[in-house]
Amino acid sequence: MSFEGYKVTEDMYRYWMISWKEYYLNYYSDVEDTDEFWNGENVQGGTNEEYLTEQTEQRIKYYLVGQALFEQHKLTLDSDEKDAIKTDIDEQIEYYGSRSAFNSHLEEAYGIDVNILKNIYTWEAKYNKVYTYLFDPENGIMTANDEEVDEYYNENTEDKGIAECIVAKNRHGETGAVKLQWIGQYQAFADREWKHAE
Repeated sequence: MSFEGYKVTEDMYRYWMISWKEYYLNYYSDVEDTDEFWNGENVQGGTNEEYLTEQTEQRIKYYLVGQALFEQHKLTLDSDEKDAIKTDIDEQIEYYGSRSAFNSHLEEAYGIDVNILKNIYTWEAKYNKVYTYLFDPENGIMTANDEEVDEYYNENTEDKGIAECIVAKNRHGETGAVKLQWIGQYQAFADREWKHAE
């Protein structure tokens, strides 16, 4: 994947896919990392693996656009932000006992090394910096009140009147995200295919 000269390498893509897969499994604590789960149907339609891939690729697109906007707005990471990346990596090296041991862990778990991890962390920090620069409620250059945000959303969304409900636990059914439609006249949510009988 690439955008305006910025390219996500195969190593970066694999790292984010594996990381978000781990997050997904932890979020739905009652599931196991099995082919049956990943090939199982997601409440959005499609399989859980397709849903994870779609969500991961969407997030990667945000990171790509963030790199371009970081440069476009002439932003820089300050020393605290750079130190945070270094500290995070140093703490993990200490946890594993040595740089070599940490590299071995990274290779086994993600197929990367410390240098690639530092690059990934830098991309994430730049994305966060751009997001704060543009949308921070206190200082962002594009701050908006709730009414303006709602108005913009309503004018530009493809899912007008649609809410996403995340079902994290369901003793007798599927888990995942499901989209519901808002029925204003009844002040209720319903299945997207629901129609009032005439």
